Amino acid sequence: MSLNIIEVLLSTLLISCPLILLATGGILNTKVGIANFGFDGIMCVGASLYCLIISQLRASMGSAVIVFAFFLTIIMGLLFSLLYSFATITCKADQMLTSMAINFLGYGLAVALPITFTGSLNFSLSSISIKLYPVVAIVLTLVLLYLFAIILFLTRFGLYVRVIGENRNFAVRNYLKIGKAQYLISCFSSSLACFGGGLLVYINPNFFIVNNNFSGLGFLVIVLWMIGRNRFVFTSIICLLFAFIFQMSIELDAISSITEILPNWFIGMIPYLATLVFLMVFRYDPALPPMWAQPYIKDKIK
Repeated sequence: MSLNIIEVLLSTLLISCPLILLATGGILNTKVGIANFGFDGIMCVGASLYCLIISQLRASMGSAVIVFAFFLTIIMGLLFSLLYSFATITCKADQMLTSMAINFLGYGLAVALPITFTGSLNFSLSSISIKLYPVVAIVLTLVLLYLFAIILFLTRFGLYVRVIGENRNFAVRNYLKIGKAQYLISCFSSSLACFGGGLLVYINPNFFIVNNNFSGLGFLVIVLWMIGRNRFVFTSIICLLFAFIFQMSIELDAISSITEILPNWFIGMIPYLATLVFLMVFRYDPALPPMWAQPYIKDKIK
């Protein structure tokens, strides 16, 4: 078996789509001062919900089930965002610890959903595999990415969001609704994470159905958007590079002449090792917004 460069490049573009969406959600959170690292769990429950809807309603709804499944993943992301936001924004809970709790809740639901509704832990590939329209996935990702970039940098609401992360005292003096803005951005980002999980299954179901998770891919995306210094274009390029390496590791694992030299476990490690190299080469700029991960306590703002 030999490498097909065209297929590798197309797969790279497709795999980068959900990664870019997750990274975009992370950038939006960071700009408004939120530290939600629960994307891996949210992505897993989004993928599990997507698989459940496709496998159960595909026969009755036809191709329309895809739109319905993605819609429900967005709703699930909203529910997770409300839970996280209530704990951290309203109740002032620690954002890092809450993120970990969100991750474990997502992992649990990703397992509980198929068991509850199908009686089995894993989905069969034939029940969720649907004809892929790559242009739709790529165009949708680009439209969402630049839509959020335009909102953040070219609108008054985007200015409010950046002010809340940079200078909360100024935001309060100008009567900006800090809590409402953070709730709204949290809803955007968690919905993107949940939608991204479903999109990743739509692109390649094998990524998820093996063990009902993505092997920590959501955590790697956190590193990618930090390497990208919270910039949309730079982060998108980093996600593309990682997606290319990720796809190449999959292709190399299928070539017998390569696996005779390199063991399968080492080939599977290549994307993760590449992330460490990215960290060393691009060295993340620690200049996060001053109010990042800090709860808004009204009495302390003057």
